Amino acid sequence: MRLACFVSAHGFGHATRTRAVLDALTRAGTRLDIELFTAAPAWVFEDIDATVALHAGEVDPGPAQLDAFEIDVGATLVRLAETLPFTESRIEALAARLRQRGCEAVLCDISPLGLMAARRAGVPGVLLENFTWDWIFAGMGDDRLAPYVDYLGECFDACRWRISATPHCGDGGDIIVPPVSRRRRHDRGAVRSALGVAEHESLVLVSLGGTPHRFDVVARLAAQWPRVRFLVAGGVPATTEANVIALDGAAPMDHPSLAAAADAVVGKAGYSTVAEVYAAGVPFACFTRPGFAESPVLARFVAERMPSMVFPGERFDDGGWAGRLDELLAFERADRTNEPDGAEAAARFLLDRLRGNGEAAGQGS
Repeated sequence: MRLACFVSAHGFGHATRTRAVLDALTRAGTRLDIELFTAAPAWVFEDIDATVALHAGEVDPGPAQLDAFEIDVGATLVRLAETLPFTESRIEALAARLRQRGCEAVLCDISPLGLMAARRAGVPGVLLENFTWDWIFAGMGDDRLAPYVDYLGECFDACRWRISATPHCGDGGDIIVPPVSRRRRHDRGAVRSALGVAEHESLVLVSLGGTPHRFDVVARLAAQWPRVRFLVAGGVPATTEANVIALDGAAPMDHPSLAAAADAVVGKAGYSTVAEVYAAGVPFACFTRPGFAESPVLARFVAERMPSMVFPGERFDDGGWAGRLDELLAFERADRTNEPDGAEAAARFLLDRLRGNGEAAGQGS
């Protein structure tokens, strides 16, 4: 199958979710030739069992971030004004490339540009999402965003099929699948051995989704918790100092494996982090993002379905969560052994539709 993928580079979550579905397609025996359009890091798609032609560049008008928690509304408005509406020449050039390369479908997470190019090329545009940008911008409550909300809504309506990943925002699409995350590639013992962490030591993974952020609070708190090893993943240079281990985003240990090797995770309420920690079953201290409509949806899922505690985002930097670290580490892990795989469900739906086998078999969350 020759498949085009347009992937948002807003954080790592859209790229890792797309990678999970692509991996599920290859596990189903599908031979993939992928035309990949994204500004996300190339390492997310390394070692995939497929032929990949990378077309690096922005394909998505997501919001500008001040840091892992705060949106810069002014910069977001500038970005939207520079990007939208997509020019006819850009849409036509991409559509011509899709036709030239013989793409059978376009998978978009959550790029509206890819959906517009797919419609112009006359091939199915498949939207993989747990929210769309029109929904996010409408939730920010700024009237200056209204024209972009309307335009983006029209773009997302251009999809042929819509796959909504739990926990999803809004009503959901043609199918609602369980949480979508990559499978871990290394077992707990191998990860801890590679990190130099003994089995009896408590390991706390701190993850803010790859967005650059200040992590001074971790070093400060680590000094107060010498018996705990802190592992900071993504958005930092790789270093090791005292009981803090920092890994950059391209570290050889994948995030699902790091989460499963930890005794607890401290992190931002972002989709991929929630989905990967959910799959690992480890206790999760979750921090919400102010003014971001997805955040309460994810926080509610975390509170109801995971061993967890939920904090407002500002509590991360002030270290207000540290006083409950013992409580967090005392939670029992959840056993997800027999739970359905969201990436597999998404891949089955996609294959059924593209092979013309009618409706995908059921929905589930």
